[in-house]
Amino acid sequence: MQDTRIDGMGTIAGGEYGSVKVSGMGKCTGDLTAQSLSVSGKFTCQGKLKVGKLTCSGTADFGGDISAASLSASGRLVLGEDCNLEAQEVRCSGYIRVGGQISADFLKAEGAINAREVVGDQIQIISHSRGLGALLFPTLSTVGMVEATTVSLSGVRADTVSGQNVTIGPRCEIGQVDCSGTLSVHRSAKIGRVTGDCVRQGL
Repeated sequence: MQDTRIDGMGTIAGGEYGSVKVSGMGKCTGDLTAQSLSVSGKFTCQGKLKVGKLTCSGTADFGGDISAASLSASGRLVLGEDCNLEAQEVRCSGYIRVGGQISADFLKAEGAINAREVVGDQIQIISHSRGLGALLFPTLSTVGMVEATTVSLSGVRADTVSGQNVTIGPRCEIGQVDCSGTLSVHRSAKIGRVTGDCVRQGL
């Protein structure tokens, strides 16, 4: 598979590639399969993406689903309405917005997440409250539903949070928490209702 690089302005067709690097303004007009995709400029993909490693320190917009082994976003990554993101590992220090579901075995966000659903095994979302990130991206994450074995949230607004071991930190507004193990809640967090057979403790 060939490698390709866009330094200025360029367009690639869908297809299979080895390494794809975008440091300028790039566009993909179809479905893209690559071993790795690195975006430090601006990239728009009209189709689906299947990739081994996705790195975004710039701005990337996708019109289809993303399937990745690993994803790292320090910039802005956006998927359209009803589009889903599936990855083994997601790390975010920037901003990720997904119209549909984020599914990840491991997710750690020290930036902001906006999605209809976030599901996985270990989910940690710590939204920016100060520093450069708070100036560039939203200071609260907004998720309809979070469901994982272990959940740790700070600066998150969610309708429903479900997990075995759940930590609800400061600046959280949660409609309902369903917990079957240990529930830790910061005194400043707001929770509408708690269900499940859990042991509750303060932070």
